[in-house]
Amino acid sequence: MKGIGKFLAGLGLGIFFLLLYVHLQIATFQVSYSINTQSRRLAKSGEAYRLLKFEVDQLRAPRLLEQKMKDMQIDLALPKEVQVVKIPAPPPATESLSNVSLKPLSDGLMDFLGRWVKVAQAKTD
Repeated sequence: MKGIGKFLAGLGLGIFFLLLYVHLQIATFQVSYSINTQSRRLAKSGEAYRLLKFEVDQLRAPRLLEQKMKDMQIDLALPKEVQVVKIPAPPPATESLSNVSLKPLSDGLMDFLGRWVKVAQAKTD
């Protein structure tokens, strides 16, 4: 009986490794199929991007813009006079707010956490 037990254990172990091997082969095939599909999709997207970029560049071309201006009869020219408008600064506040707290504690905590998150996000690169 001892020989049959070892034989069955060996057979079970062999079947387990055979199933594991078949599973790995199927998983490899599925991943390679997915990679192939994604690479085809990426190639199509890249080609569409290049075509759209070419179209945008054509639409931004000065020659084409000048032709559109002539067709629409738009006469543009540089301004003859440059005018700078200065806006006066608002007067400083006259009331003293020394006794009143402008920010509650929760706002201060949120500001601290916000700065910490921004720093953490900035350092992810």
